[in-house]
Amino acid sequence: MDIPSHLSDTPLKRLITIPPSTALRILWGLTLLVAPSRVLHGLDTPAPRGVRRVARLLGARHLGQAAAVTLFPQPAVRRWSRRVDEAHGLSMAVLAVASSRYRRAALFSCAVAAAFSQAPAEADQS
Repeated sequence: MDIPSHLSDTPLKRLITIPPSTALRILWGLTLLVAPSRVLHGLDTPAPRGVRRVARLLGARHLGQAAAVTLFPQPAVRRWSRRVDEAHGLSMAVLAVASSRYRRAALFSCAVAAAFSQAPAEADQS
């Protein structure tokens, strides 16, 4: 996609040319924000109000991370984003061990965090 020269390094250009991993993060964040019950039921996980709230907060965090790495594409921001995903993955691994009730959702969330934590590494190498 050709970007007009007057948009060469603007936030609008960054939004137009987001990497696929960031687009996936936005979709995942929106899904958690808008339909947490469907996600949780799809993982055969109980979905009381508190758990749905946590899922929505996680969705908002994903949207915030996508915005941060898109609007501020410096390596330090991508490293910060990777560390956030690593910390989340670790916390979900601990939850999976501690709670058989939420194990499936925790392991899924851990896998998603691991995948997202590796995606920015590709951008760092360019």
